[in-house]
Amino acid sequence: SYDGVNGLMQVSPNDGQRITNAFMLRNNLYIVKERSLYVTADDGVSEPAFWSVEQVSNRVGTPSIHGVAMTNEAAIIAGRDGVYEFTGSPPQKLSQEIQSDRRGLATGSGPVWDDINWAVAERMWVALQPDKKRLLVGVPMGLSTVPNWTLALTYVFGSESLADVTIFRKFKEAPLARSWSPWTVSATCA
Repeated sequence: SYDGVNGLMQVSPNDGQRITNAFMLRNNLYIVKERSLYVTADDGVSEPAFWSVEQVSNRVGTPSIHGVAMTNEAAIIAGRDGVYEFTGSPPQKLSQEIQSDRRGLATGSGPVWDDINWAVAERMWVALQPDKKRLLVGVPMGLSTVPNWTLALTYVFGSESLADVTIFRKFKEAPLARSWSPWTVSATCA
C-alpha cells in the first residue's frame, strides 16, 4: 500500500537535480539523481517519509531513466562523470579509458565520453549481456539527439556474473582484461 501523506520521501530537495532512477541492492533502496546517489532503508518503525536518507556520492548519477543496469550483486550507472560499478561500497569508475583520451578506444580515433551530447543525455541507456561478458551503453554523440553510438565494454576475466567486473581493476595491467569499443549502431533502446 502507499500512503500519499506519510509515504512521500524528500531526497535532497532544491538541489537542482531530478530523481531519475531507483534500485534495490542488499535490502537498501538506492535513489539515483542526475549527479548524485542516495540510500535509504526501511527502519521497521515509521513510514517512508520519516526514513533517513544519506548521500552515497555527490558525483555518480545518471540523467536517464535507462541509465542504470542491475544484477543481483551490482549496479552499473552511466552519467556525466562516467560509467561506474556500484556494489554497496564506494562506486568504482569503469570508463577512464574512454574519457578525455581517444587512444583508449579500439578504433584509435573513435568517440570519447566527453563527446556525448549531454543536452539530450536523458536518452542514453545501459544494458548488460552477462552471457557475452559485455556491457553496452547507448549514447547520443556529437550533434545527434538520439543514441547513435553504442559503447561496448567487453571483459574476459571472471565468471558470467557482472559482480566480477571488479576483476577489471585487479587485472587492468593485462591488455585483454577489458576493452571499450565504439559501435556505430544507432539504437534508441536495448
